[in-house]
Amino acid sequence: VTPRTESVLPSITNKMLMTLARDQGITVEERSVDFDEEIEGFQEVAGSGTAVVLSPCASILKVKTGRKYEFGPLKQLAGLRDRLVRIQRGEEHDDFGWMMLIPREGHILKAAESDPERVLRRMLCAVSSEELASAKAEIAAEGGEDAVVNREEQKGEVALKRLYDRLAGSYQKAGGGRVVAAAHCSSLLLNHLPVSRRGHVLDAGAGTGEAGAILKGAGVNALTAFDLSDNMLDEARKKGVYDTVEQGCLPDTPFEENEFDAIVCAGCLAPGHASPTTYAEFCRVLKPGGLVAFSVPRAYYESAEGQGHRFAIETLERVGAWERVFEEARSYFDEVEAVYFLFEGSILLHAWLKKSPTDLTIMKTPTSMLINISMSSLDYKQQRFWASRPRNRKQRRS
Repeated sequence: VTPRTESVLPSITNKMLMTLARDQGITVEERSVDFDEEIEGFQEVAGSGTAVVLSPCASILKVKTGRKYEFGPLKQLAGLRDRLVRIQRGEEHDDFGWMMLIPREGHILKAAESDPERVLRRMLCAVSSEELASAKAEIAAEGGEDAVVNREEQKGEVALKRLYDRLAGSYQKAGGGRVVAAAHCSSLLLNHLPVSRRGHVLDAGAGTGEAGAILKGAGVNALTAFDLSDNMLDEARKKGVYDTVEQGCLPDTPFEENEFDAIVCAGCLAPGHASPTTYAEFCRVLKPGGLVAFSVPRAYYESAEGQGHRFAIETLERVGAWERVFEEARSYFDEVEAVYFLFEGSILLHAWLKKSPTDLTIMKTPTSMLINISMSSLDYKQQRFWASRPRNRKQRRS
């Protein structure tokens, strides 16, 4: 018997125990209980909860009357508890669909070698980090692998690096050539980047170097590749287009401020990959007036999880750290679309910070990014100038 009450939140553990009881032929009731009339009839009493499953109750003291009701040790309820724990631990088969199979990292890596196209497709079509983890689970399950592990292990930087290390050798063959983000981002950048500004370009999340090959062929003088995977960078080196190759994880880069004339980032701002704080890092390493071209999978960008990217992009735009030049939804991988952006780093912001004691502080957090421009150190005329700066891109340049 489970007392029906509005004062306690619904318990998943309690529902599982009731399901197991019905499965074992035990009569299950969920109803109001008349304490005075029924309490003496209960032989076993326990409270259910996630951590303990069932906690035995030895006695209940009614304070008003001073009467104490005592109960026996758990026997029938203990059997239900032990069965539920066995199912949770994978020691007993789950007939109720409660458990989700999450692959161990080794199983994902094995799948990446045996069927890289399937792994790549599932990764690129995921629209959230949860869906990415579920896709990895299905990859292992379809391959006949069973393992119950922590889902969070599949979201980390180390797991992602190892997976891309395994995919590197077969990336193009597996369908990486159908990922058109590199081509779209590169052409978008080149269409707006004057020949005079094609000096030093950063390929962030370079992968196997598709974007780098296009940029080098268009006359970019110096290219730097930055990627999480060592093996992907080895493949990029084979193309012979990069002057510098750096391994690391966005948004943490080893580059100096105002180092690059332009940045291209294709396919890296996706579920389980680079975080929204990456945009602030782009602004930091970009020269005044430099261009940034990047893509974000459309479904992810428009989702609740993708709001961190929208907030970061718009916040940088509102404070004048960069200006939106171009935005368009185009193909990304087969039927999947991405939103392609082109932004210009603020000339006014960089120039004014050099001339005045204004402080630019970029504060990064896991879910958002706040940019604070301190106006307290500016005199009245400087404040008026900054507040009334022209919004039109051509006016700003003039």
